[in-house]
Amino acid sequence: VHIITRFLESPAAQQAKDPLPRWMAETGFAAGYLLKRCDLIPDHVADIGLSDDALILQRVVRRNQSELISG
Repeated sequence: VHIITRFLESPAAQQAKDPLPRWMAETGFAAGYLLKRCDLIPDHVADIGLSDDALILQRVVRRNQSELISG
């Protein structure tokens, strides 16, 4: 989450033009999904509610790690 937040505040994100690069679109999707309360597994479901959020975030960061760190 820290890496995504840092990226969204970076000059690269602020100066982006459409169409967005794949890594930027995926990062935005992951941030939006993380903030949604009702998604594939609603966040209020005990013990597993945040697991889908964590899996998506982990996948996006892993797929785009080099772009996120250098951005």
